[in-house]
Amino acid sequence: MAIHTGIAIFSLQDIQCFEELPETQHTLEGNALQKAQFILEKYKIPCFADDTGLEVEALNGAPGVYSARYAGAGATDEQNNAQLLAELGATPIEKRTAHYECSMVLADLGAQVLRIQNPQAQPLGVPVAAEADIGTWQRDTLTLDLKTPEGRAA
Repeated sequence: MAIHTGIAIFSLQDIQCFEELPETQHTLEGNALQKAQFILEKYKIPCFADDTGLEVEALNGAPGVYSARYAGAGATDEQNNAQLLAELGATPIEKRTAHYECSMVLADLGAQVLRIQNPQAQPLGVPVAAEADIGTWQRDTLTLDLKTPEGRAA
C-alpha cells in the first residue's frame, strides 16, 4: 500500500484479490472498464484499471486489444510474438512500426467512470524486429524496454 497526501493506493494483493480479472471486451477501454467495475462491485472500493495493447501499423492496428491472446487463449508471450512475426511475413523492417495504446478508467463508489486515453499514440520508433524477443512492457513503472532489430536495448 502506498499513501500520499491522504490517498491510499492498494494493489490487488493488498485487497486479497488473487483471481484473474475479466478481459472479455472488444476494446481496450471496454476491458479496463470491465476490470475496474469488477473490483468496485466485489470489494466496494474505487479502482483504477487499464488495458494496453500493441498496435502494428502494417497489420491495421492488430493485435491491439487481443495482444495478450493473439495466438489463442492461454498463449505465452513467445507464442504471441511468433504469431505477430508470422503475420508480418515479408513486410520490410522499415514498415514494421508499432505503438502501445493504453486506456485507463476509474470506477468509484459514486457510480462515476473517469476515462483516460492516449489521444495521440506515438510510434515507438523502433521497428518490430524479426525475432521472438520484441520487447517488454514494464507496467509497474510505466516504462518501455524495447530491443532493436540487432538485439540491443533501444
